[in-house]
Amino acid sequence: MQQPRYNIYTLIHKALRASLSQNLIELGRVDDTDTDAVTEQLANTQSLLHFCLDHLRHENEFIHSVIFQLRQSHRLNTADDHGQHERDIAKLLADIAHIKQLPALRRRSFLLELYRHFSLFVGENFEHMQVEETQNAGILWEHLTDAQIHDIHHRIVTSETPEENMRVLMMMLPNISHSERIEVLSGFRLAVPAEVFNGLVSSLKPLLDAKEWLKLTQSLSLAGQQEKTA
Repeated sequence: MQQPRYNIYTLIHKALRASLSQNLIELGRVDDTDTDAVTEQLANTQSLLHFCLDHLRHENEFIHSVIFQLRQSHRLNTADDHGQHERDIAKLLADIAHIKQLPALRRRSFLLELYRHFSLFVGENFEHMQVEETQNAGILWEHLTDAQIHDIHHRIVTSETPEENMRVLMMMLPNISHSERIEVLSGFRLAVPAEVFNGLVSSLKPLLDAKEWLKLTQSLSLAGQQEKTA
């Protein structure tokens, strides 16, 4: 059987789908009478929206630019989507800023409106990511080798700070398959000092269930790490 091609979008999109879905759930259930809970949830939503902006920037700079070179006469619908997503994010951030200024008794209806607008943003992003993972990936596969596509991903990773890369890993690793998790961690293990790798694995443990954690430690021969972080 022929090996599937490398899809540059798959893992980061799994991270985004999980984060957007979880934030939508938490935004819908936040206690509007609890100022601390509202403040924390708005900060989490704000942070995720800024992450989405960074993600759009990376795709524009490192992936869309390549596709435009490969297909100079091709109209890329996802590029138009990105412009709309930037406008949607600006509106959501403005809504958050407005809610932060409201007294507790006036928050309820505005939080519900934010929740609804955010749910539309999530739905549009899910459709958008499907197009990227099929149509855009197909253009890359038609013109580039997997090694060349991996090189695009490497340029994205090296454009980020260590803190940004760690945030991506912590969003991604709990929300991908076991095989994908092992591939990512095996590569990370070769690229960083042992203490950095061990710190990442320790941080990952609370985010996995017992079976996932056991399989991870067995696959990476980390029996000692399992005991140390128990």
